[in-house]
Amino acid sequence: MIERRGSSGAYLLECICATSGPSRAEMASSVPTELSPAQLHRLNDYLEAKCLELTKGVRKRYEPDCPYSTLTSYLTASSSLVNMILLIPPSEGVRTSWLLRVTGDIFENVPAYQLDTVLETVVEEQGEQEQVPILSDKGLEKLDQVFELFEVLDAGWCAVIRNERWDAKERHGIFEPPPSGFNNPDTSELGTEVPASNSVFSTTDRIRLRSLIISGKHEFDDWLAEHGGGANFDVYQRSIRLMHHTFEEIGADAPLPAPEGEQDEDSEEDDYDYATKYTE
Repeated sequence: MIERRGSSGAYLLECICATSGPSRAEMASSVPTELSPAQLHRLNDYLEAKCLELTKGVRKRYEPDCPYSTLTSYLTASSSLVNMILLIPPSEGVRTSWLLRVTGDIFENVPAYQLDTVLETVVEEQGEQEQVPILSDKGLEKLDQVFELFEVLDAGWCAVIRNERWDAKERHGIFEPPPSGFNNPDTSELGTEVPASNSVFSTTDRIRLRSLIISGKHEFDDWLAEHGGGANFDVYQRSIRLMHHTFEEIGADAPLPAPEGEQDEDSEEDDYDYATKYTE
């Protein structure tokens, strides 16, 4: 099981506020409600470096001494990073931008790893026997860690969309009135100094997130199929529910970003199939 890293909040404070001395409990209870330009700059630098470290680590996972050679090590680091981002004050637009980036990275990087499987003999209708892979107990244990991370992402995105503060211990959002001077930005961008009152989940963010979920879900399902995940009913059910609360929050009818030229019929059908899972 991935550790519930409430201490990520403490590390976030150390990273962006340069605090020292107080206990973790004291620090976790004093998450700032807004960040100064200097704090935002330090935060962006840290998150950029960490994202690059994870991405490079996945690519070099077969090299000796790579810190992310296993799926569990990648999930542990990603879980800590997700919680850190979610603990950014809701008034900061960078929370949405960074969570979009990390969500896309997780959808892309998880399928790069292999799950442990065993071969099972299946008798076909013609009487022929075929050996097919199914997830072993160890593979199911690792997959449970994957689903747990996506459950945190799912709950975290709901908090972001609702402009709620993140409770890392309980793993859900907490509503708080916005700070004085709250305004409604149209977009949020990485690396920019955003006013402390800048936090609205924009239409652009909504479209980007929906596109990430749909494309990522297709790749994730293919990854499960390669490891025989479809043969396990519980795995199948959990895969269907992947990010479903977030998908309901953003709306199944939110438009996808139009690619160059017209969208082909297969893409439209895939989009429809995924959307109807949560609207029927």
